Amino acid sequence: MKSLKFVIPWLCFLLGDQAIIASEGSYQCVISEQMLLNKDGTLKRPPIPYLIGQRFAVDRNTGQIVGPGYEPWQSRDGKITVLAHGNADNSFVVVSVSPAAKTGVHITLLRVNEYTEGKSKPFVVQSGGTVISGVCE
Repeated sequence: MKSLKFVIPWLCFLLGDQAIIASEGSYQCVISEQMLLNKDGTLKRPPIPYLIGQRFAVDRNTGQIVGPGYEPWQSRDGKITVLAHGNADNSFVVVSVSPAAKTGVHITLLRVNEYTEGKSKPFVVQSGGTVISGVCE
């Protein structure tokens, strides 16, 4: 895998036992917070916030997310749409829509504040009753 980094312009990083390869045209993100929606409408960190510290990559052209090992925001049967590519004035925004139980629909939204100055860009993902946030580069 190390030789691959030198042969083509790809960035390789490890997520536990899982190797992820992401192109230079992608965000490399780290999760710093995980919250769940409670019955009373409040958000609360779960007893075991297993996503905190996990890494994932987002392809800026397709919106495809790779990693972490558990992907709460994408379904194999879903349609991914990049709504905005982001720039100095706007966010990078991706929505994933997939079927849910019976006639339901599952929607996931990823927003990266591309307009934030500096190398690190804050992100938020809302999927079902889960909200995660962190920074992307």
